[in-house]
Amino acid sequence: MTPEEEFDEMLFYGRTRPAAPTSASVPVPTALVKKKTTKDTVDPDLRMLESRDKAKADITEIMALHPKLKKAAEKYSIPVEVLAGMASRESRAGKHLNKEGYDMEKKAFGLLQVDERYHKRKGKTATDPAHIDQAAEILRDYRNQMDRKHPEWADEDRWRAAVAAYNMGPGNVKTLKNLDKGTTGNDYSADVMHRAELYGAVFEAQEEK
Repeated sequence: MTPEEEFDEMLFYGRTRPAAPTSASVPVPTALVKKKTTKDTVDPDLRMLESRDKAKADITEIMALHPKLKKAAEKYSIPVEVLAGMASRESRAGKHLNKEGYDMEKKAFGLLQVDERYHKRKGKTATDPAHIDQAAEILRDYRNQMDRKHPEWADEDRWRAAVAAYNMGPGNVKTLKNLDKGTTGNDYSADVMHRAELYGAVFEAQEEK
């Protein structure tokens, strides 16, 4: 069974059920501007469909990267599926990078798009373990900050907050209701966590074999 078939099987048999977003709605990302409500919010189901489709399109690359992602995840006590979801969102698992491993603006490097304006580059290639390790360490630091800043939030919400912080900085994470306001597309953490849930189901199925 191919990774794509495995992914479809997870969805068909209900091995994963997308969690509802923390907030009731999310401002409309550019890619979904055609489907609006009267308040310019996007249908959560439409957002989840787009996340699912992109996650599926990246599954072959994600499965190939899984050993590297898992090693970094275990080192920093991060769910490996969260790193996988970020890799899919940040660079489409490396497919949207130039040959040097950068984004189009050449500001962020690697699979997980570490911004060189704020962090010194580590790793020689986009999928170098040193780069993945660096990104995981950054995410772990943001999770620790969210633990201190919002101890009353649920564990899943603090992971979402850490993911949002990875995109826009921890100082911009203020409330659950507007968690993604200011992130890329105003949907970054919700999108990443949905992809993460889908990948987590596939990883679990692989481990059961």
